[in-house]
Amino acid sequence: QTAKEKGKSPGRPPVVAVIGAGPVGNALAGALARAGVPVLGLFARRPPAARRAAALAGVPALVGPALPDLGGADTILVAVGDDALAAVASQVAAVAAPGAVLLKCSGATSSHEVFGLLAHEHATLHPLCAIADAASALETLGETLFGVEGTAIGKARARTLVAALGARALDVDSQTMPLYHAAATIASNYLVALASAAKTALARSGVPDKNALAALVPLM
Repeated sequence: QTAKEKGKSPGRPPVVAVIGAGPVGNALAGALARAGVPVLGLFARRPPAARRAAALAGVPALVGPALPDLGGADTILVAVGDDALAAVASQVAAVAAPGAVLLKCSGATSSHEVFGLLAHEHATLHPLCAIADAASALETLGETLFGVEGTAIGKARARTLVAALGARALDVDSQTMPLYHAAATIASNYLVALASAAKTALARSGVPDKNALAALVPLM
């Protein structure tokens, strides 16, 4: 990170707004706030979801049918599903400050594919871990490796957040994001499928189904 970053003074932590109140956005908002990074708020369209997530993260809830003015944030972290990412990115760009850096948590595509036409510096900040429960992830994000790719300024901002969390950054080539995503999918999803297949086979051998997975865990 350098003093040349747009809209960022040297030594001042970035002010972050998080879009998406699912487990990933919730965990990152809370972990960043705990690390001393100012979090403007956590946005979701549904009030109950936004308020629950914001309460857990310890940050303000931003609620409404449309995104609020995000001019107070110099970094906007988009943590929504892949199917909604492109639409939400366009909406974020419309309410972001001119110098704001846009980050996404999805590792499926490069940040250029999502943010490239939006006139903002951008990057991917992808946690290489399974986050199914925000409360548990709050305690472990500091041990997580984050895949980072994007523009030079975008990557610098992403690495700043990774460092604040006490985590590590893994530089990824934007051109090979499909391979990066495939590797993560094989290591995560295929492992679950393999365990399920082994459990099924053992159960068919006569081991009670309720005991089959526990019997295989030591081998795994």
